[in-house]
Amino acid sequence: MKNITKKLVRKGLVYPCFCSRSQLHAADAPHRSDGNVVYAGTCRNLTPEEIVLRTARRKPAWRVMVPDET
Repeated sequence: MKNITKKLVRKGLVYPCFCSRSQLHAADAPHRSDGNVVYAGTCRNLTPEEIVLRTARRKPAWRVMVPDET
C-alpha cells in the first residue's frame, strides 16, 4: 500500500473494495439514467476480519468514502 493510501485509510477517507468488474456491472446493480453503474457499497462496511480474509485472495481497489446518494 502506498503512503498516500495509508494516510487516507487512517483518516477514514477510503475503504478497500474487492468487487470484480463483472460484479460491479451485474444486472441487479442500480444504474443511473445515463447508463452508468452506481456502486451499491458492497464492501463499504466490511469487518477487519473480512478485509484480512479477502486481501489474502485478491488485491483491493480503494474507494473514496462518500455519503449515500439520495
